[in-house]
Amino acid sequence: ILSCFVFIYLNLKENQNLINNIFNFEIIKILKIILFCTISIAIYSKLILMTLRHICSLKILNRKWSLIYFNSQFLNSIPFLGILYRAKQLKNLNLSYDKFFAVYLMITWLYLFLTLLIISFEILILIPNYKFMNINLYYLSLIGGIFVITLPLFSIKIIKFIFKKYLINKNYLSKIKSLLLIFDLTKHDTKFLRNFIIFFIILHIFEFLIFFELMTGLKLEINFYKSYLIFVGMSLIDTINILPQNILISDIGYGFITKYAEEDFQLGVMTKLYLRFTIFISSIFIAIIYNSYINISSKKF
Repeated sequence: ILSCFVFIYLNLKENQNLINNIFNFEIIKILKIILFCTISIAIYSKLILMTLRHICSLKILNRKWSLIYFNSQFLNSIPFLGILYRAKQLKNLNLSYDKFFAVYLMITWLYLFLTLLIISFEILILIPNYKFMNINLYYLSLIGGIFVITLPLFSIKIIKFIFKKYLINKNYLSKIKSLLLIFDLTKHDTKFLRNFIIFFIILHIFEFLIFFELMTGLKLEINFYKSYLIFVGMSLIDTINILPQNILISDIGYGFITKYAEEDFQLGVMTKLYLRFTIFISSIFIAIIYNSYINISSKKF
């Protein structure tokens, strides 16, 4: 991690123009980004709640869930603390830890598939001739999406075989089977999948608006198509977490993506750092507003 910090510092200090742009970032753009981030946090909370209610039959009031989720977003400033707080609060509502984390893994898996799928169609429309390693990028994205959505089909069979052969305790085997069924899309009704896709599309639009505002704010002359290409790479990096919140890994990854798109490495790093900052501010803002609303409304009654 220390070497990552050094790597970022050495690259940033070489680009004085970008550093100047950081301090000259328009206040209107910052406010727009914070607004988009706040809306995205609210929508994502609805997506998670919908999924928990559908898969786990979670019985929780909307306001109770919103309070838990918005507080956990603020606590996410400390790695792992936010999601552990959320898991503990839901444990009090009889949602087991294993099912909680299985649902989150399922959401990440489905989100990654939809990201690859929608990106393949967007690339086909916006930059159909763009190639990576002499292969059309929309083909790669589509193939990646198919691989991701079919991966559990093979993985479930392998896991079932291993546990059936080596796991003696039948209760554990039954529990593992029930958790694996979460990834079987045929077990989910059409209404749930349709609503999940709708939430995803709305979030995808807001994510692009956030990235576009950030990149144009840091480098005014960047065009729409190049912004979109960078956005594609950044979206995929953020979907797969290696470290908590992909700290430093995604920052450097953003840098390599902007460099590949023939822009400054520093632009990618600063885009991610600014994004972290605006998400943190948005999380504080929405947590304060909602906690104040709960306190005021409880006093009335």
